[in-house]
Amino acid sequence: MSKLKKIREAIDNRLDRWDARLDALEAQIEHGEDEVMERVHQGQQKLAAAADRIKETAEDAADLTAEEAAELRGDLDELRVQLALGKADSRDAFEAQRKKFRHALHAAEEKIDSLEDKLEDRIADEIEGFVRLADRLKAEFEAAELQFALLKAD
Repeated sequence: MSKLKKIREAIDNRLDRWDARLDALEAQIEHGEDEVMERVHQGQQKLAAAADRIKETAEDAADLTAEEAAELRGDLDELRVQLALGKADSRDAFEAQRKKFRHALHAAEEKIDSLEDKLEDRIADEIEGFVRLADRLKAEFEAAELQFALLKAD
């Protein structure tokens, strides 16, 4: 891939992350706590589905060793567990859930990144969708955290 194409993609990705943050903040301003938490829950479901697609596609990749496939599956399963956790009732519970999610997401992203050469051709679209959904969910978590702070201030 050319240097210019990489730069353009980086700019596009940054704009997508900003757009996700803006959407999440607008929703936080326009809606109440329940709606914000529902957006987080929907984001969790979408990211879990994207993780499943990557896992299924990666299992068919002949280039992966059994150990690499098992590690990727393990990281994606851990992410799914964190995404499946229920809604948090308090700010502390929400913050703990958010930290566990970020840790699991980071591990899954690192594993995907380390296997990029072996996976890129087969699941490039799934990985791109996964990254976009992860960025959007991070923005939703940030907006929900802001909602908790505003409620506490009231």
